[in-house]
Amino acid sequence: MAIEYLPNTPVGGKIDLEKFSKDRRRPEDKVAWEKFSPFLEKELNNLAEKNNQELPGFLEADGRIAIAGADQASDQYLVSQQETAFAGGAGQVAAWRASQEKNPATLAEKSLTIALSDVLGDSYLVARASQYDDYNNGVDQVIIDKQTGRVLCGFDEVLSRDGSESSQKKEEKLQRSVQKGGARIKYGAAIKDGRLIRAKAENIPAFYLPVSKEELYQLLASQQAGGQPRQTAENQIFSKLLTSLRSQLETVGRQTVVHPQLLNSTKAVLEKLEQINQPAKAA
Repeated sequence: MAIEYLPNTPVGGKIDLEKFSKDRRRPEDKVAWEKFSPFLEKELNNLAEKNNQELPGFLEADGRIAIAGADQASDQYLVSQQETAFAGGAGQVAAWRASQEKNPATLAEKSLTIALSDVLGDSYLVARASQYDDYNNGVDQVIIDKQTGRVLCGFDEVLSRDGSESSQKKEEKLQRSVQKGGARIKYGAAIKDGRLIRAKAENIPAFYLPVSKEELYQLLASQQAGGQPRQTAENQIFSKLLTSLRSQLETVGRQTVVHPQLLNSTKAVLEKLEQINQPAKAA
């Protein structure tokens, strides 16, 4: 049988396999993700300024809950030591932070904070968790009811190639959270004398939101475009969150060890968010 050679490749010539592997990359793998950073920074800064009018200094410019109070110095020192370990040395922290800021996972966290804040409206505060709670309590974001001061839930996103629900690591984390009675955060909120104040929160329902890189790219592009594309994309991601929460609620219900209040509070959070979703669908 005759040997067929690749077109335009001389016999005995070297084949550039890199060329073929690059051609098979998905569009989202070719994205210069950092191009969205300035837009996200501006949006989060605006979000922080608006919410800090009600609770001065509560949010950092990047949408994180600020570390403050009696343990501020010790908690910030712990965070700095953890970041030094993550970076591989004190001299690498600045470069590590810069790389984190353009990491798609970080962009997803920022984009979803903005999206959920838009969908939930002014009655709720959607914030990135403090660095202390991110590193030590495993919570990326929180939703706070401004009227009651209650931290409705904590959640983090799972950025994957296909956005599938099948994340064993997150499933195991969810199960551990359920067995402990939910998540906790040191830097949360509560109502005192009719005002929103800083306070720790415990027994918080904790969820995760699976998002594919393609979905993230579409969300970012739509948010940057503004108008109806932004509203549609943000409503779609909120609906996806609710679908994921329903699935995770079933997981919670199957646990043999569940904190007495956790299952009821998880159901209550889902019902509240589903009520908010009704006008969003009609929009």
